[in-house]
Amino acid sequence: MKNSIILKYLHIVITFTFMKNALYILMMFFAVTTVSAQSTKGLKPIKKQTLSPSGVTRAVVVGISDYQSEEIRDLQYAHRDARIFADYLLDDKGYGLDSSHVTVLLNKEATSGNFVSALYGLIEDGQEGDQIIIYFSGHGDVESTTISQPGFLLCWDAPAKVYMAGGTFGLAYLQEIISTLSLKLKTKVVVITDACRSGKLAGSDIGGSQATAANLSKQYANEVKILSCQPDEFALEGDAWGGGRGVFSYYLMAGLKGMADRNENGEVTLSELERYLEDNVSETVAPHSQIPMTVGQRNTTLSFVNKEVLQRTKGEMSDTNFGFIGKKAADDAIFFSDSLLRKKYLAFNAALESKHLLNPKEGSAWNIYQEVKDYPEISKYEGLMRRNLAAALQDETQQVINAYLASSPEELARRWNFDSSYEKYPIYLEKASELLGEDHFFYRTLQARKYYFKGLLIRLDAMKNDQKGNFYQAIALQDSCIAIDSTAAYAYNEKAYTYVQLEKYSEARKYYNKALDFTPTWPLVWSNLSDVYIQIGDHKMALETGKKSLEIDSNFIIGMFNTGIAYENLKQPQKAMKLYDRGLELDPNSSLLNSKKGMISYKSSDYENAEKYWLKSVEVQPYNVPDIINLGHTYLKKGENENAKKYFIRARELRPNNEQAYQGIIEYYFYTGDLENASKQLQAYVIDYPNDGMAHYLIASIAGSKDDQNTALFFIENAFQNGMLDYITIESDANLKDIILLPAYLSLKKKYKK
Repeated sequence: MKNSIILKYLHIVITFTFMKNALYILMMFFAVTTVSAQSTKGLKPIKKQTLSPSGVTRAVVVGISDYQSEEIRDLQYAHRDARIFADYLLDDKGYGLDSSHVTVLLNKEATSGNFVSALYGLIEDGQEGDQIIIYFSGHGDVESTTISQPGFLLCWDAPAKVYMAGGTFGLAYLQEIISTLSLKLKTKVVVITDACRSGKLAGSDIGGSQATAANLSKQYANEVKILSCQPDEFALEGDAWGGGRGVFSYYLMAGLKGMADRNENGEVTLSELERYLEDNVSETVAPHSQIPMTVGQRNTTLSFVNKEVLQRTKGEMSDTNFGFIGKKAADDAIFFSDSLLRKKYLAFNAALESKHLLNPKEGSAWNIYQEVKDYPEISKYEGLMRRNLAAALQDETQQVINAYLASSPEELARRWNFDSSYEKYPIYLEKASELLGEDHFFYRTLQARKYYFKGLLIRLDAMKNDQKGNFYQAIALQDSCIAIDSTAAYAYNEKAYTYVQLEKYSEARKYYNKALDFTPTWPLVWSNLSDVYIQIGDHKMALETGKKSLEIDSNFIIGMFNTGIAYENLKQPQKAMKLYDRGLELDPNSSLLNSKKGMISYKSSDYENAEKYWLKSVEVQPYNVPDIINLGHTYLKKGENENAKKYFIRARELRPNNEQAYQGIIEYYFYTGDLENASKQLQAYVIDYPNDGMAHYLIASIAGSKDDQNTALFFIENAFQNGMLDYITIESDANLKDIILLPAYLSLKKKYKK
């Protein structure tokens, strides 16, 4: 565009700034999944989809997130929203516009000169019957509250103050262009604006962006206007949808692609789109208030529906998320006359950012919210605070579930190491539920996850403290989760894993398969199922399911571990070793594979390597009591008795109720000749585990060493009664060499041999 046009524009801005005419611009400050344009026939014959069959459709699309002036708060996703809208206009399955008819101005391209040039070009090229689309996503503001200043759209090169100096686009001038296009040239004009954004602007103290919005909402011609919120609201953007979008833009695109087609006639009207936006935007930002609005003839057709695009959009829209609205958006949303109240609000956001949510109470986001929520000055923004606190409380649990579904080694290691941070998750989810209330769309999801984490906590605690009776309580809580969310694959998997701890393998297999109904590509479940088949001795199925986990993820360590065991059980040790070695190349710190290699080394009397692998295993997984005990046995074999004692005692301290840990320290005392301590430990042990025949035999052996024949015979009979019928071991025991010659022993042997 020639310089004369720009000079003309600057003159017109000054002239028309004092006019009463205005339009409406809104902002959106939330986030949503990107909806892609598709490429097949829809409900109507595919051709260039213009809404003006008798003319040409032209568009100017502007999106500004990164402003030139450092004093104007940048937005996050305005440019991305604009780009996605422009792509829809150009796509053959969207509007199908010719690229020469679409001007896209993003960030530094969106100068005031380029914007006026593009809009003036619409007037130069416009013909009766054409359609014009103007889309703006960025800041809008009013510098003073005079009726002669309806407001400005801030272009990329806008100054932080004195908007009339340039770099802005006066609403009066914009409305003049719209009226010229609509009334004089008789084109159809659709204006979509998202400019009521939060942010520190020149007119912040007088509600500049809201005043701009109010003026933008007025209609002076036959144009259609679609606006991101009501004049007294501000719109949101964030990371919760599609990695970062404005919530208005997300639902606008979904609605145009057919989600708003309420009567399913293949067309989306303004009335249908308004209802769709009101229903969905309002719900997804609750308890914050953001209600999009439209202006214009209600039966105006805005888009035609492509069937395949609609199906794809439905799939992408099916998993509505609930997330935090970032600090940048929240800090600048409110401007208080009360400086103390503003300090409290900023402290609230700082607490959110630092994850100081509930504890300690002093300075926590929860406490600050409770202090300020009833102030009249904050009432307009209380919903945003409540939503952000609820989102922050649930965010960490969301990340935990995401990592678990991704079979993250780090997340699995946290569970194996009984990470104490799980204790806060049910509390967080209950508080988030309280903040949102039962009517919020995300309430039931929060409740389901609360039960899941409660059950997980009880299961972890039961394993850590060897309290098997609590496993049933853990299962009941997973049932409560599933009752709310019958598709919660993570709850089915957890329920199955808990049944494994109870050695109820049929039930475990049932619920692993249920988890796979919903997540057939989750390698962890296939590997867990392989473990069940290993436990019940079905080694072919163990191999098949283990290999399935590796088909999904060839680098999945747990899959390698269980598949390797299946190969070993099928007498194919070379294939097993190949998997173990490859796994350790991928992850030298794998506790599972180091444990397995330690056992293989120990069985081949390679105690040096056994020590090396098991030390690595317990370094990575400090609660791995079986390998701690294994290290004790290894040091006994190496003659390092003090090291052996250290590891046996450590196992006992970590798991005082664990049978193997109990046995380890007993065996140490027995085989190092400390029979007095061995006897004390054994006497206590058989009270807790009266059916362990080996323990009764060891007590008999110690009694025999003291020539206490009656005690020896008594415990030999107990050993026989409890299944310890290894006569070779008993009769080879030097401590019992005189006992086995007694008629009483021979009589017992004869009795139990039957």
